Amino acid sequence: MRRVPDARPGRRGRGGSAHRHPGGGRRWRTCRLRQGCLHSSEAIRFVPGEPTVLEVDGWRLGLAVCRDTGIPEHAARTAALGMDGYVAGVVHADHEAEVHGERARRVAADHGVWVATAAFAGPTGGGFDRTSGRSGIWSADGELIAGTGTAPDEIARAVLVT
Repeated sequence: MRRVPDARPGRRGRGGSAHRHPGGGRRWRTCRLRQGCLHSSEAIRFVPGEPTVLEVDGWRLGLAVCRDTGIPEHAARTAALGMDGYVAGVVHADHEAEVHGERARRVAADHGVWVATAAFAGPTGGGFDRTSGRSGIWSADGELIAGTGTAPDEIARAVLVT
């Protein structure tokens, strides 16, 4: 991760990247995203980012990282930037399998937007020996349009319409 200027040396932004390969070309566009809502253990080493919207093929997609989805204010601040959809990468333990679906339905209901979550499936570090998987895509009405199971390498696909 790239260093983020801050009054406290050694703190960085926590987040990821969103990539788009436009129109079959050879160049990728990249948008750096910093998680906005940090857990207390993350706040020791990272600084929070601001809500971000990325435009892809005319769709304005609000971006979220994991805990951001559980903070209604994050979705509201992102929606205030004008978004057609809210997309997030999340990781939950297997006993929390319904958490990101509940959050997705709340965001859809509160803001009338499509919601997509890419939920980690399989074991990972940091106390997540068994993760929930179950990525999904919800319509602006909160209906699950496509979803995956708990196995790694499953893909959910849907065509977003206005």
